[in-house]
Amino acid sequence: MMNELGYCNGIENYTRYMTGKKKGEPPYTLLDFFGDDWLLVVDESHVTLPQIRGMYEGDHNRKQT
Repeated sequence: MMNELGYCNGIENYTRYMTGKKKGEPPYTLLDFFGDDWLLVVDESHVTLPQIRGMYEGDHNRKQT
């Protein structure tokens, strides 16, 4: 489906096969692509911060189950 359509619903369930991660390891998030020394300037923080918080909490919840 990925080759035909370019997307797949529920792809988050298959990312470990595409990234080489082991079962139970969390998928990559946007924050994983930043280096060790970076600065985030947030405009429209009422929208952006809940999204970043959601990524963190979603990752945390996956680790707990």
